[in-house]
Amino acid sequence: TFQNLQLPTDFAGLTDTGWTPPEGCLAVGPQHLMVAVNSACTVFDRTGRQLLYGELKDWFAPVSNGADIYSPKVIFDQQRGCWLLAACAREKNRFRSSLLLAVSQSSDPQGDWWVWSLDAALDGALKTTNWPDGLGLATDNSAIYLSVNMFDDKHKFHHSKVRILYK
Repeated sequence: TFQNLQLPTDFAGLTDTGWTPPEGCLAVGPQHLMVAVNSACTVFDRTGRQLLYGELKDWFAPVSNGADIYSPKVIFDQQRGCWLLAACAREKNRFRSSLLLAVSQSSDPQGDWWVWSLDAALDGALKTTNWPDGLGLATDNSAIYLSVNMFDDKHKFHHSKVRILYK
């Protein structure tokens, strides 16, 4: 439980990453905090001591094919006791875009993670050239929910999309 915890009033998060906007997010678990920005993710203990730092390109290297990774979200899944880190990705040639998902194998974000890449341009069975931005991430007892805004190759909003991944 989170009752009676003595948390610091403030501590330094991630330094400037060079991305504008940095699109930062924060999640709190039983023993750790995770902060993600457009280029990196870091793990802190509850006193604010940084325990782990990783570039998103390295975090998702097994599935990202060197794509630009952006718009990350991180949450702690209380039902399963694990961490979820998701991000959008777009290959440098702009022909492929993905939704990236990492799930920790335990409640310790310093441990091993599973990673996946989902084709973001696929709308049902229809292959498009659209790409995602503005990622949303949520979970409940039965599924993981990813939501994104999809843009066409002229950077014009096309539609919103929800992907539901059943646990």
